[in-house]
Amino acid sequence: MADDKLPGNATSEIGSLGLPMSGHQIRQEWHRRLQGKQGKDTYRQMRDNSGILGGYLLSVRSITRTAGWSVERGPAADDQAEEAALWLEDRIAKLNVGLPDMMSEGVVTSATFGFCPFEVVYMADEMGVGWKKFAVRSPVTVDGWDKNRVTGEIVAMIQNDRESGRGAVTIPIEKLVNFRTETHLDNPEGRSLLRSAWRHWYYGSSLEEVEAIKAERDATGVIKITMPEHIFTSSKSEHTTIKSNMEQAGQQFRTDERSCIIMPPERSRNGDYTGWSFEQMSSPGASFDYDKTIRRHESRMLISVNAEFMSMGVDTSTSRSATDTKAGMFIKGLGALLDQQRDVFNEQAVRRLYEIDGRWDEEHRARIEHDNLENVDLEILGQFLERMMKVGGINPDDAIEDELRSLGNLPRMTETSAQEADDRRGATETEREPPRENTEREDTAGEAPRGMEREDDG
Repeated sequence: MADDKLPGNATSEIGSLGLPMSGHQIRQEWHRRLQGKQGKDTYRQMRDNSGILGGYLLSVRSITRTAGWSVERGPAADDQAEEAALWLEDRIAKLNVGLPDMMSEGVVTSATFGFCPFEVVYMADEMGVGWKKFAVRSPVTVDGWDKNRVTGEIVAMIQNDRESGRGAVTIPIEKLVNFRTETHLDNPEGRSLLRSAWRHWYYGSSLEEVEAIKAERDATGVIKITMPEHIFTSSKSEHTTIKSNMEQAGQQFRTDERSCIIMPPERSRNGDYTGWSFEQMSSPGASFDYDKTIRRHESRMLISVNAEFMSMGVDTSTSRSATDTKAGMFIKGLGALLDQQRDVFNEQAVRRLYEIDGRWDEEHRARIEHDNLENVDLEILGQFLERMMKVGGINPDDAIEDELRSLGNLPRMTETSAQEADDRRGATETEREPPRENTEREDTAGEAPRGMEREDDG
């Protein structure tokens, strides 16, 4: 046997994944502000408060939501493969939510937090075992993970939904479909696509706050309140209260419809100074171009999420061709994310369902597939098809016509239209057949014309 030639430890694992964990917590993130619950709250704040990142995630949701999903039959060319494909279509049709919505939610949530787990709930009916629902589990409620102490593989997810009051629950990994952005070290939490944008979001948002404060100070100035020395230096409670009230009044002074401050007079009735005065001083801050710096950080945020094309119209230096190229790269990136989710769903949901049902083997099992997100230039495609059909490189059939109709956003063929298309193709192929030469010409094609015999034949 071939096994006899292998060393004793060749068929078993010796090392482990090396995923850093502390108790049930994954510690792959090195920055403290982005670890655990604090990190998830930060990503949620980035998603909700940043117009740049919010627009990016809206584009991700809108584009991925338009992707069509279909069932592809298994590699076997027989009735069992067709039966297995129809069975999977029926299982998907009875879901509580459509695949486009589920996949779009998976992409957006995993882009924000790095992962998006769905708990699978099964059911049984006259067609056999099936899915009752895919219930999303908020990454914010995930408290940790259980792992195999020997291999280091993740075996369960720990969820603590404090809003429900149920306490911590453990969900086996076999009961989850976990979409994630990457599989480095098999980290079940993936990596947020906003991670590289965090630094620029932090500085950009901080500068926006400073800019707003400076603008307000430029409008109102710095408030200077002078009070009598015996009150300013006193530690009596009534004097301390006066000082506190005046400090609060100066801090809260705004140039708006409620701008008001009540002060004692600067002079008494006798004309003596009371020691009280109020003055609006101009802001001493030097001029600084906050907008330029903030725009730089916003541009870096778009670059970090591969969405630089979104600055078109704001950045007038970007050409249309460069924008189209960057937009194409963005669409390709979303297509790669959908590819990853397709593979996860086929492995963690479809394969498990077929295994539980047990009626079909691997070559008969169907799988799901999504449409291409990239826009196809139909004029260029038409020229390509015309050239290929002229040289016989492509013969039109139902599969090609279905694909062309999909690319052109045209309705799918019905049985009647498919039969008519077959009749037209048959007539076209008959017209293209070259005329056959008569039998007499074919029989004499190799003979020399009369009177032209060679001399040595005589």
